[in-house]
Amino acid sequence: MRRLYGTGDFEHVNYQLLEEPGRRILAVEAVEKSWGPNYLRMGLGLSSDFRGDAFFNLLTSFRVTWLNSLGGEWRSDLQIGRTSRIATGFYQPLERSQTFFVAPRADIERRSFDVFEREQRIASYDVDTGRIALEAGAQFSRFGEVRIGMTRTESRTTLDTGPVFLVPPQPRASYTALTLGALVDQLDSVNFPRSGYAAALNVDSARKSLGSDADFSRADLSGTWAVSMGEHTFNFGLKLGERLGSHPLPAQNQFQWGGLMQQSGYPTGALLGEDIRFARLVYTHRLAQFSLLDGVHAVRAGGR
Repeated sequence: MRRLYGTGDFEHVNYQLLEEPGRRILAVEAVEKSWGPNYLRMGLGLSSDFRGDAFFNLLTSFRVTWLNSLGGEWRSDLQIGRTSRIATGFYQPLERSQTFFVAPRADIERRSFDVFEREQRIASYDVDTGRIALEAGAQFSRFGEVRIGMTRTESRTTLDTGPVFLVPPQPRASYTALTLGALVDQLDSVNFPRSGYAAALNVDSARKSLGSDADFSRADLSGTWAVSMGEHTFNFGLKLGERLGSHPLPAQNQFQWGGLMQQSGYPTGALLGEDIRFARLVYTHRLAQFSLLDGVHAVRAGGR
């Protein structure tokens, strides 16, 4: 029932157990949403270190569902702020069980890239990136998914503020990379999980033989595990990133760290390198419990 409601296509899902002589019948009533199947979402993100750096991102997302009988979806995102981005992508299941799928996508992005010496910013760059990708993958029931694909990236890096000797010697770069992504998600909530675990693995490998300006490979693994005792919840987080092989990572492909929940004592993006090892422990206390919007209701024979 949770999986059925989790598809996002239904306003609520009811079930009822009917007792009859010699058998028990499960009756399901799934009420389709009265809104949709097109959805518009908007969001706003704000952050500040209270020392002069304040950032914002305004996001709008438009999603069109059930474009065909197999459940094809088209989604477009527009983001304005510290990172400005426009992206579009299509998700197409290949058969009715929706186990296998293909997902072409494209995006254009402009973001700021800061370089620090200790806690002092010494330069700020603007990175303009255009990207197209084609991925194919498989979903494993309610556990997660695996994707493989190929990505073509064109980027240009320009010095915004900083000394002249930090101007990039090669401002333009082109990369074609083979990609692998795997996701497992068993958390019971997106925003405030109280139990379960989730993990994501991403591997990128750019090769000159595919048209890249340089050879390099990198992998990053992130995960979280939530466990609760009464109203108390402990959330363990892990982030691992590493360069694979002997070829150095281009500056814009290195791991950038620092800021809120990422060693918050550092300015946003203050740490930059080819390897990262990070772990954290977060404690939360539940003040109240609401079940109004759970969406799954049980109706047993004889009443609720």
